[in-house]
Amino acid sequence: MKQRVVIFAIAAGLLAAPTLATAQVTGVCSNCHTMHNSQNGSTQGSSSAQNFLLKGGCLQCHSAASAATDSTTGAPVVYRTTSAPVTTTGDTVYKAPVSGDASTYLAGGDFYWVENSGDTYGHNVYEVSSTNTDDNLSSPPGFSSNAAFAAADGSQVGSTWASNQLTCAGTYGCHGTHTSAGINGGHHGDDSTIDGTSVAKSYRFLIGIKGIEDSDWEQTYSSTDHNGYFGEARSGSDAVSSQNTISFLCAQCHGNFHSSDGGGDAGIDGSSWGSAWIRHPVDVDLQAIGGEYTSYTTYDPLVPVAQSTGTLTTTNVQTAGQGLVTCLSCHRAHGSPWPDILRWDYTLMSAGTTTTGVVGEGCFKCHSTKDGA
Repeated sequence: MKQRVVIFAIAAGLLAAPTLATAQVTGVCSNCHTMHNSQNGSTQGSSSAQNFLLKGGCLQCHSAASAATDSTTGAPVVYRTTSAPVTTTGDTVYKAPVSGDASTYLAGGDFYWVENSGDTYGHNVYEVSSTNTDDNLSSPPGFSSNAAFAAADGSQVGSTWASNQLTCAGTYGCHGTHTSAGINGGHHGDDSTIDGTSVAKSYRFLIGIKGIEDSDWEQTYSSTDHNGYFGEARSGSDAVSSQNTISFLCAQCHGNFHSSDGGGDAGIDGSSWGSAWIRHPVDVDLQAIGGEYTSYTTYDPLVPVAQSTGTLTTTNVQTAGQGLVTCLSCHRAHGSPWPDILRWDYTLMSAGTTTTGVVGEGCFKCHSTKDGA
């Protein structure tokens, strides 16, 4: 039986910095909940019964025709239903969101592309892509059932993928605990401090994950206006010990991609790595590696990096421990205009290029000596 977790997925409001006030959801309860699912002869929200007296699933508040936020609740929109999110005109590499535009897409990208372009353009969650042809995979790409990839609360993403589809939250989802409880209580919890100790106190309700949450989900963005991601700088062949990094969140479903060799879970569970990387490394410090990578000195929200040293901040200059490659450096979480949920057009990344709009962008933000700049 297909599991359908129908609880909200994304945190709303001003969230992360320790100096901010508590940001539990406020407003009229009937914006989200219904006692009998009917009022004045009309169905409220979803026509089917929902858990926790909700009107509907995540997309009840997190989808819109074209706006970046819900007109009633102010919740961030992760799925445009009628028109493509606004992207930078004439940008040959990124199709990046237009900073500040009311119909732009936010930091995690948008499920619009997975619904309209195909499964390779985003995470094909049940709530969005219930009709796509390959929704039910035998397992996520690079999936590992190794207990080392359990979330900080000990819950682990389910394993019977052939009969279950990815959901926003819950046992087969990203947000909340990987149980039927999902993000239950998260919207009403104290999230004034993001330390990973509860669903509410986890970055974007991703259980155990730390970070700083940009107050408008990067609807506006700059080198000093963006999310703050937490990483762990690893060196040599040491195992990653933290369950709190943004890349570890991805590893809970794609654990084998978190390793450097063909040995499955190598690295994170303490087993030895191979002599060379066969997948792109994450949780690696650009400044510590040196050479061409030291050119990344100013944070770029289109190619974001994480930090492991000092107080997590959104204004740091990239020095040692503050320029860590993460999964999100190259991918968006929900969906993007490019295959593999990439942040840019990978087919344009050609070593030695001098093409305007490509040189110095995309892969070359980190691999600075590989293009014609």
